[in-house]
Amino acid sequence: MGGGTPVVVRTDNARAPALASDGSALYYIVPLQNSNGSQDYELRVARPENAPSTLLAHIPGDRVPIWQGLHPVISKDGKWLVMPLDDRLGTNIWVASTADGKLRQITDFGEKRTFIARRISWSSDGKWVWRRRCRYRADGRASELEQPYRIRIPREL
Repeated sequence: MGGGTPVVVRTDNARAPALASDGSALYYIVPLQNSNGSQDYELRVARPENAPSTLLAHIPGDRVPIWQGLHPVISKDGKWLVMPLDDRLGTNIWVASTADGKLRQITDFGEKRTFIARRISWSSDGKWVWRRRCRYRADGRASELEQPYRIRIPREL
C-alpha cells in the first residue's frame, strides 16, 4: 500500500469506531471522566464521519464490562449496534438503534452469573449475533468457556 495524505476525521476523543457499510455514518464512543474518577460513555454518530456528531445514548460506566471495554459492532443493514452491558449479576447482550439510540436487551441469562468472553459479531445475513459466554462457579471463579453460540435477533427489531 502506497498510503497517501492522512485525513483527520475526528478530534473529539472518539474511540471504538463502527462505520456504516455505505460510509454514510461513523458511530463511536466518547469516554466521559466523572469527578469521582469513574467513566461514563456517550454513543455518538457523525453523518458524514467528519461532520458534527450527535448523541445517540448515554451509557453509565458501571454497565460496561471493565475487562472488555465498550466497542459496539454495527449490523449488516446498519440499523443496530450490538454490545455487551452489565446488569444485575452479569453481562447480557444489548442493541442500540442507529436511528434514535434506544437500547434494547436481546438476552436474559437470568440469575446465572455470566460474562461475554469474546467480542460479539453479527452473522453475514444479520439475523444472528455470535457470542462466547462464560459462567461463574459457586466459588466465584470463572468456569470453562462455552463454544461459540448464536442468538437469533427478534423479528420485531
